[in-house]
Amino acid sequence: MGLPAVDSSTMPDRSALPTCGVYAHLGVLPTAADAFMNDVQPFVVADAVADHSAEEHGMALRWAARSGVVCTTDDLLLRGLLLGRNRRDA
Repeated sequence: MGLPAVDSSTMPDRSALPTCGVYAHLGVLPTAADAFMNDVQPFVVADAVADHSAEEHGMALRWAARSGVVCTTDDLLLRGLLLGRNRRDA
């Protein structure tokens, strides 16, 4: 069973994709990489991903950070979304 491809043509007004979930190195990273290759800026929510071990969790976050993926926390992501919404509403 594969992951659905990230298709930026189906979400033309979306330029970012927050990702989270279990198995950071098996599920989250391939999704983030697919988004990146389709000109969508991926964000990995570091405190909203898990893995088999702390070592694999750290490896996944380090790989993401070196590969153009923005690593953030849920708090910073939500603040950024709210600030962006407030700027658009002004």
